[in-house]
Amino acid sequence: MVHQIRFHIDNTNTGYKLIPAEKSAFADWGSISKYPVTVPAGTSVPENGGFVKASSAPFAGAAMLVVYSIQTSTPIYLCLLASDPHWSARKNWAYVYITTDINDAKAGQELFNKVYSGENTSASVNIDGGIFEVKEPSVVSRIDWVLI
Repeated sequence: MVHQIRFHIDNTNTGYKLIPAEKSAFADWGSISKYPVTVPAGTSVPENGGFVKASSAPFAGAAMLVVYSIQTSTPIYLCLLASDPHWSARKNWAYVYITTDINDAKAGQELFNKVYSGENTSASVNIDGGIFEVKEPSVVSRIDWVLI
């Protein structure tokens, strides 16, 4: 079995378009098979957040970080990380991080480590007089992120 993670972003409950950031994806383990795409407000399309699968090396897992920008009165950056580890006592997991600092939102090893060590499974931020929230996702071979 090839370990893989398919990112699914349910954006049906928000009025915000999610745009992949300049550096939109980073695979810590495995290789990126599909990069994240723009997620229009009010939509939900399978694998819109990307897809990573384990390398051909034996006993390898898969892990990926994706970064979206959300254009609001103050731009925010949504960083989503998920893993399907192999030969680990740990089950699949997914974490989220939200920032307003563009310098803190570039997909790479440094941001991956920051989101990983934060272990936040949900997050929210005040924007445009309301609250933008990322609920804890269901974690199987497809990560279902629900945005509110």
